[in-house]
Amino acid sequence: SFNLFSKVHYIRYMVADNWMHGLAGLYLKSIGCFRTFYGQGLKVSLKKPREILVNKGTLMIFPRGRRRIRLHSRKAKIGAAVLALESNIPILPIKIIDSHPGDTKKFFFGKRRIKVIVGQAYYLKDGIEEKRDYTYGDYKKATRFIIKRISCLNCNNNSCPSV
Repeated sequence: SFNLFSKVHYIRYMVADNWMHGLAGLYLKSIGCFRTFYGQGLKVSLKKPREILVNKGTLMIFPRGRRRIRLHSRKAKIGAAVLALESNIPILPIKIIDSHPGDTKKFFFGKRRIKVIVGQAYYLKDGIEEKRDYTYGDYKKATRFIIKRISCLNCNNNSCPSV
């Protein structure tokens, strides 16, 4: 179980609603996962993440809503930007590169190399204009900034923000 007084904090993360049933759901809940409430709006879906942050917990958020085989294959969601801006919490960008994404044979029987690149933590308010009230457009812009920071973790491109 989660202990707020421990020096070690579990990383909590959202899981698609369809995974939170049966034995898989029991297991995922036992390790600190919580459901996404897909399609019910930010007020509902960000209730649990806000509660975790208020209690000084740690969240892992996939900005595109899930782990993706191709980084640009899905639109980014604004939830991470909303939480970071309203809570003024730091973001630690992490990029995971899989040597054989989507290859089921290699997953179970082959050698698989996974590279994890961890960037420098930053506050989103340092990367975009600080405001009292943010609009949907502001959240979209902040989300693009987050995605760009993750994308640029292993590049030497001058157009990338400093990472």
